[in-house]
Amino acid sequence: ALDARRAQVYSAAFDLETHERLMDDDARAVADLAEFVENCKKPLFFVGDGAALCYNKYGNVPGVLCVPPALRNGRAAAVAYVAEQMAQRGEAVLPEALLPDYHRLSQAEREINTNDETHRTCRRPRRI
Repeated sequence: ALDARRAQVYSAAFDLETHERLMDDDARAVADLAEFVENCKKPLFFVGDGAALCYNKYGNVPGVLCVPPALRNGRAAAVAYVAEQMAQRGEAVLPEALLPDYHRLSQAEREINTNDETHRTCRRPRRI
Protein backbone atom coordinates (compact mmCIF):
# COMPACT_ATOMS: atom_id res chain seq x y z
CA ALA A 1 0.00 0.00 0.00
CA LEU A 2 1.50 3.30 -1.07
CA ASP A 3 0.17 6.47 0.50
CA ALA A 4 -1.85 8.24 -2.20
CA ARG A 5 -2.87 11.07 0.16
CA ARG A 6 -6.49 12.12 0.68
CA ALA A 7 -7.05 8.96 2.87
CA GLN A 8 -6.30 6.74 -0.14
CA VAL A 9 -3.66 4.15 -0.94
CA TYR A 10 -2.37 2.73 -4.19
CA SER A 11 -2.82 -0.95 -3.53
CA ALA A 12 -2.71 -4.45 -4.95
CA ALA A 13 -2.60 -7.91 -3.37
CA PHE A 14 -0.62 -11.01 -4.25
CA ASP A 15 -0.40 -14.59 -2.99
CA LEU A 16 3.14 -15.06 -1.66
CA GLU A 17 3.27 -18.76 -2.59
CA THR A 18 1.96 -18.61 -6.16
CA HIS A 19 2.56 -14.90 -6.94
CA GLU A 20 -1.04 -14.87 -8.19
CA ARG A 21 -2.66 -11.45 -8.18
CA LEU A 22 -5.53 -11.31 -5.68
CA MET A 23 -6.54 -7.68 -6.27
CA ASP A 24 -5.90 -5.35 -9.19
CA ASP A 25 -3.75 -2.24 -8.79
CA ASP A 26 -5.84 0.78 -7.98
CA ALA A 27 -6.02 3.98 -5.96
CA ARG A 28 -8.72 3.44 -3.38
CA ALA A 29 -9.85 4.71 -0.02
CA VAL A 30 -8.39 2.71 2.87
CA ALA A 31 -11.99 1.98 3.93
CA ASP A 32 -12.66 0.38 0.52
CA LEU A 33 -10.27 -2.45 1.39
CA ALA A 34 -12.64 -3.71 4.12
CA GLU A 35 -14.36 -6.44 2.11
CA PHE A 36 -11.06 -7.85 0.83
CA VAL A 37 -9.35 -7.69 4.24
CA GLU A 38 -12.26 -9.27 6.12
CA ASN A 39 -12.75 -12.07 3.56
CA CYS A 40 -9.12 -12.88 2.78
CA LYS A 41 -8.50 -16.58 3.51
CA LYS A 42 -4.73 -16.23 3.83
CA PRO A 43 -2.52 -14.36 6.28
CA LEU A 44 -2.41 -10.74 5.23
CA PHE A 45 0.18 -8.06 5.82
CA PHE A 46 0.70 -4.56 4.49
CA VAL A 47 3.94 -3.10 3.16
CA GLY A 48 4.78 0.31 1.71
CA ASP A 49 4.56 3.83 3.05
CA GLY A 50 0.77 3.47 3.32
CA ALA A 51 0.98 0.37 5.53
CA ALA A 52 0.48 2.36 8.73
CA LEU A 53 -2.82 3.74 7.37
CA CYS A 54 -3.98 0.17 6.71
CA TYR A 55 -2.82 -1.17 10.08
CA ASN A 56 -4.61 1.69 11.84
CA LYS A 57 -7.85 0.59 10.17
CA TYR A 58 -7.44 -3.22 10.01
CA GLY A 59 -4.81 -4.15 12.61
CA ASN A 60 -7.39 -5.97 14.78
CA VAL A 61 -8.91 -8.04 11.95
CA PRO A 62 -8.14 -11.77 12.36
CA GLY A 63 -5.48 -12.88 9.87
CA VAL A 64 -3.83 -9.46 9.55
CA LEU A 65 -0.18 -9.81 10.56
CA CYS A 66 1.84 -6.82 11.63
CA VAL A 67 5.11 -6.27 9.78
CA PRO A 68 7.72 -4.34 11.78
CA PRO A 69 8.03 -0.76 10.50
CA ALA A 70 11.66 -1.34 9.49
CA LEU A 71 10.54 -4.00 6.99
CA ARG A 72 7.51 -2.23 5.50
CA ASN A 73 9.21 -0.15 2.81
CA GLY A 74 10.65 -1.56 -0.40
CA ARG A 75 14.30 -1.25 -1.25
CA ALA A 76 15.86 -0.52 -4.63
CA ALA A 77 18.35 -3.35 -4.04
CA ALA A 78 15.47 -5.84 -3.84
CA VAL A 79 14.08 -4.62 -7.16
CA ALA A 80 17.53 -4.91 -8.73
CA TYR A 81 17.89 -8.45 -7.34
CA VAL A 82 14.58 -9.55 -8.86
CA ALA A 83 15.52 -7.90 -12.18
CA GLU A 84 18.81 -9.81 -12.17
CA GLN A 85 16.99 -13.10 -11.57
CA MET A 86 14.54 -12.35 -14.39
CA ALA A 87 17.41 -11.50 -16.77
CA GLN A 88 19.15 -14.79 -15.94
CA ARG A 89 15.93 -16.63 -16.84
CA GLY A 90 15.63 -14.69 -20.11
CA GLU A 91 12.65 -12.68 -18.85
CA ALA A 92 14.26 -9.25 -19.15
CA VAL A 93 12.00 -6.42 -20.26
CA LEU A 94 13.17 -3.67 -22.60
CA PRO A 95 12.94 -0.15 -21.13
CA GLU A 96 10.46 0.99 -23.80
CA ALA A 97 8.05 -1.74 -22.62
CA LEU A 98 7.84 -0.15 -19.16
CA LEU A 99 4.89 2.20 -19.22
CA PRO A 100 3.28 4.09 -16.35
CA ASP A 101 -0.17 3.00 -15.25
CA TYR A 102 -1.99 6.02 -13.83
CA HIS A 103 -4.90 5.27 -11.53
CA ARG A 104 -6.12 8.83 -11.05
CA LEU A 105 -5.37 12.36 -12.18
CA SER A 106 -2.38 14.14 -10.65
CA GLN A 107 -3.03 16.88 -8.12
CA ALA A 108 -2.16 19.54 -10.71
CA GLU A 109 -4.66 18.05 -13.19
CA ARG A 110 -7.38 17.88 -10.52
CA GLU A 111 -6.76 21.53 -9.60
CA ILE A 112 -6.86 22.64 -13.24
CA ASN A 113 -10.16 20.79 -13.72
CA THR A 114 -11.57 22.36 -10.55
CA ASN A 115 -10.47 25.84 -11.66
CA ASP A 116 -11.92 25.31 -15.15
CA GLU A 117 -15.24 24.23 -13.64
CA THR A 118 -15.25 27.22 -11.29
CA HIS A 119 -14.62 29.62 -14.19
CA ARG A 120 -17.44 28.06 -16.22
CA THR A 121 -19.97 28.43 -13.41
CA CYS A 122 -18.97 31.91 -12.19
CA ARG A 123 -20.87 34.81 -13.68
CA ARG A 124 -18.87 37.82 -14.58
CA PRO A 125 -20.39 41.22 -13.86
CA ARG A 126 -21.77 43.03 -16.88
CA ARG A 127 -20.51 46.42 -17.83
CA ILE A 128 -23.20 48.96 -18.36
